Amino acid sequence: MIDWRNGSVIKLSACGIEEVMPDLAPALRPDETVFATFKAFRDYLAVTNKRLIAVNALGVTGKRKDYTSFPLREMYHMSVQTAGALDSDSVLEASLSNVDTVTFKFKGEVDMAGLLRLMAQNIL
Repeated sequence: MIDWRNGSVIKLSACGIEEVMPDLAPALRPDETVFATFKAFRDYLAVTNKRLIAVNALGVTGKRKDYTSFPLREMYHMSVQTAGALDSDSVLEASLSNVDTVTFKFKGEVDMAGLLRLMAQNIL
């Protein structure tokens, strides 16, 4: 479960957008484009041109979903930590006007500079 309120996050891995679109499509605006998706077992994070969408699968079957939207326009601070030689994990932190700070941790190869650039293009 992506527990952004308490700062504990299962590490996310990059996944194909088509893998999560059946669940995500009904939550998207017509003018919204999905740039990247990251998955941790049943939960995932989608990065669009408008927001970050954290989706948690609930219950035994995972059919019940919890959608949490973090609008990019409300972010006033972003920070990324890229992976290193010995530490292959990356981190995205974002501060929002209505929430302190949300943290998402990624495992494996994730283009964090590209992710930061995509988000900045739609914020600034």
